[in-house]
Amino acid sequence: LLDIQPDDMCLDMCASPGSKTAQMMVALGRHKRAAALANGSPFPYDYLSDGFVVANELDTSRANMLVHQVKRLRLLFPFALFSNHDARFFPELGTTEAPVKFDKILCDVVCSGDGTIRKSPFIFKIWTPREATKLQKTQVLIAMRACYLLKVGGRMVYSTCSLNPIENEAVVAQILHRTNGAIKLVDGRSMLPNLQCDKGLTTWKVTDNKGNILDGPNENFHEALWPLADPPADMDLTKCMRLMPNHCQGGGFFIAVFEKVAEITHLKGDLKGKGAPKSPVDETPTGDVDETEDASAEAVPEKKARKEKPKKEGEESKVPAALRLPPQFVVPAAAQTESIPKFFGLQNFPLQNLLVRTPPGEREVRADPTSNVIMVSNGVLKVLQSKSDKVRIVSAGLRTLAAENLNGGWRISYEASSLFQKFFEKNDTRMLTVDRQLVIDLMVGGKLKELPFGDLPDALREKVVALELGSLLYKIMLGDTKGSFVTAVGLRARGRLQLLVDHEDIVELQLRMGVTEEELKAATDRYTARIAREEAERAAQATSAPEQ
Repeated sequence: LLDIQPDDMCLDMCASPGSKTAQMMVALGRHKRAAALANGSPFPYDYLSDGFVVANELDTSRANMLVHQVKRLRLLFPFALFSNHDARFFPELGTTEAPVKFDKILCDVVCSGDGTIRKSPFIFKIWTPREATKLQKTQVLIAMRACYLLKVGGRMVYSTCSLNPIENEAVVAQILHRTNGAIKLVDGRSMLPNLQCDKGLTTWKVTDNKGNILDGPNENFHEALWPLADPPADMDLTKCMRLMPNHCQGGGFFIAVFEKVAEITHLKGDLKGKGAPKSPVDETPTGDVDETEDASAEAVPEKKARKEKPKKEGEESKVPAALRLPPQFVVPAAAQTESIPKFFGLQNFPLQNLLVRTPPGEREVRADPTSNVIMVSNGVLKVLQSKSDKVRIVSAGLRTLAAENLNGGWRISYEASSLFQKFFEKNDTRMLTVDRQLVIDLMVGGKLKELPFGDLPDALREKVVALELGSLLYKIMLGDTKGSFVTAVGLRARGRLQLLVDHEDIVELQLRMGVTEEELKAATDRYTARIAREEAERAAQATSAPEQ
């Protein structure tokens, strides 16, 4: 429904747990595959291009978990930014003079979740009409903020996993009414002609918290809950899509597709009249916003809210610097970027697309073991270079270089190994072409995943011994078929060759290589026999030492 195009700037406003973000990244990635573009890109995807996906999540821990959830799409990470903001007050990216407007925005908003009853039957016991009426204000504010951030000609998809019209059609009606013709509702069914769904509702009832049907608004239930008394002439709520559980043998969902046809020119409170919502939803942010002004009454009851003491003149803020200044993305230290052309001997690598994330509260780069160099696409690079301190980016790009303690230098990260493969083809000094059996032996080679030089084939041992200590790239041949290989990262250590793959990535590498349980068992047996042999040799040496 979003119809993501190659250079689209996309935003997922409520991204956790990550499945929607993953689909958006894949949709963008389809246009970026280097093999399909035939533009000579040395990377699996055309990172030197525009287009990106911003995945936003309010909760900090969930924002970090979001990054982990889409880890399987790591090669698409250069096109991704992960932010930590209240979607109602999502800040403008870019500068005041040149703000970033998005081509595509997904608003899969927080909702009562009553459409998930099929998989979560306990909702029957806890559901009340209050869930929808309590959340509608937040839903309207998120959607309206998205409308402002959307580019003219752009598309927004609003969705919930609820079937309650108060969270669905009522919100859609408010979007159309409040934007005064700048936002148009589109019939999404024409884009998915084979999708079975029902039309949107045009009338519905509103009940109080006990289920009693209300005749109209009162001091506790505002007008935005009801159908508009004076709707826009072109408003057709039947263009919305209602997916019932029996349609797809799944859950219940609601979807509405919008397109922006003009800039939103009205200011907060401009819309008045019989059908306009009174506050609490007459608070739409239409410019750059300050998240610290978030009305907390929804999260903290008024009676329990703490009264803040007025700050004395000249008194410094007690908020730690780490919270005042979010992580920055800056140019890496020279020692980090110089390792690519000098140590690895790779030329024409786009060093300008490499950045380092600073610790919270700091602006300066550190060239220490805690610093990881990331690679970003051109589109993400422009955003990170122009963003203000209001924007909290918790993660961006693909980890590319990490500190190596053995020689005090920098090594290639496993997840970025395929980025370097074509560059190493032109200068294979630090690339080893190995068969899969050797890598299987490395996988089971103890905690460090290593093999002594004495266990390497003669030709390979000769090349490894001649190498300087440090990181290298494995080109693992999978068979006789031309081009059938995978890449991984290794280390030329003192007297040993190592495989630098994190424990959680070993299974992934085994799947890519097609390793069987029998092969792992045979390799483990060889490793056990070697360790026993080495221990016997050490014991024999220890016994002969006193005699000598």
